Amino acid sequence: HEYGPGCAPAHAGRVYIECVDSVPLYGKEKGEERQALLSNIVLGYFDFVRDMGFRYAHMRVPPPTDENSHIFASRSLIVRLRASLHLAHWFKRLLATAQQNGI
Repeated sequence: HEYGPGCAPAHAGRVYIECVDSVPLYGKEKGEERQALLSNIVLGYFDFVRDMGFRYAHMRVPPPTDENSHIFASRSLIVRLRASLHLAHWFKRLLATAQQNGI
């Protein structure tokens, strides 16, 4: 969601990323390849929205749960916790890389 300068002050200039889908793109790529590609897409998006005047980016962790998303298959609590932790670490690396690159 993108909230431009005309939005309520609490949200103005902010971008909220709810979910980054990590489903295999062509079936045979390695997880590292997919993560590198998705990282570059998100970093490119950060660069784009910065140029559009947005100043804050928020990324949602954990992703949508089984109860509110048809994308994710049912998983045990421990699997969901591990996935959320992995996602949180990836998001932190993405944000640190964006900051290092002046995005």
